[in-house]
Amino acid sequence: MATDPDPDRALLFLILQFLDHQNLSETARSLECETGLFFNMTYFEELLNCCAYNEAESYLCGFTDIHDNIYSTKIYFGIRKLKFLEALADGEREVAREVVEKDIEIFDQYNPGLVQQAFELLQMDNFMQVFKFLIIFSLPNLKLRIWSHILLSSYKNMKEARKVVMENIKKCIEANPLLQGKLSFPPLSTTLQAFYMEAMASRGRAPATCRRDFKD
Repeated sequence: MATDPDPDRALLFLILQFLDHQNLSETARSLECETGLFFNMTYFEELLNCCAYNEAESYLCGFTDIHDNIYSTKIYFGIRKLKFLEALADGEREVAREVVEKDIEIFDQYNPGLVQQAFELLQMDNFMQVFKFLIIFSLPNLKLRIWSHILLSSYKNMKEARKVVMENIKKCIEANPLLQGKLSFPPLSTTLQAFYMEAMASRGRAPATCRRDFKD
């Protein structure tokens, strides 16, 4: 059986392991999100790298809300800042404006003037050539400064900018008390199939057969 002392929790991890082995990744990620059992950092980073920011937020909300603590707030802010940067890099001013109005405005309560700074960036005439990005995000006992020069015509520089923001997001995830104990998959000493066989044997019942041959 799994090494986790909680049998229900251990069983859920076995199910997650089984789903991944069967290439049922979408179902596995949904179960992670719905149970809040395991935060899949690899999957989360893949979403950010693919610019799937809405999907990243949807996954994150299964574990923490935007106002739960300062770390959660900064994670959500980082995601939306990436969304804003990406829109600017693509020259989509209207999309960037919508991000400010719908996604970034909520953070103005933590750092008054944040929205004004974002709108000033939107009004820059030469932002398609060189973009100087300065946002100071202040929270109680915590301040994050990001200052970088980004050549918007260069994907490499945008990629590097994303990397910097993602590193800060990762640090906040690792420091977030709501995600403690949820960032690593525990060692499992069995599989779901073996566990099922053992459970049926202990009850003196023959395991049910299935038409589909599952991989172990």
